[in-house]
Amino acid sequence: NYVQDLFHEETHHMLHRAHLENELLFILYLLTVTCLWYGVLFRSVSNSADKELNRARDFVTRIPLQVMTAREMTSIGAIFVEPEKNGRDDDCVDRNSSAASDYTGSAV
Repeated sequence: NYVQDLFHEETHHMLHRAHLENELLFILYLLTVTCLWYGVLFRSVSNSADKELNRARDFVTRIPLQVMTAREMTSIGAIFVEPEKNGRDDDCVDRNSSAASDYTGSAV
């Protein structure tokens, strides 16, 4: 009787440990699949954004420059210039810049 109880207890502990290991492996599998999925998603979105940027640049280069004023050329060219790092991380347009006044007709 004691031997049977010991056998059942050891069997229970072994099955419980195996169940915990299977749960751990399943959680690791889910995390790996999720990370890979978001990695592929991020990469495809980045590639798509890069393609759209190239299309926009191609469009701007095809604009007939002879019919544009110097002010319009500056405004369009300002789109592709890297913004200055002035401590702000947002993409807001500086309302006091000349590019903002080109679109509204006057400085805001």
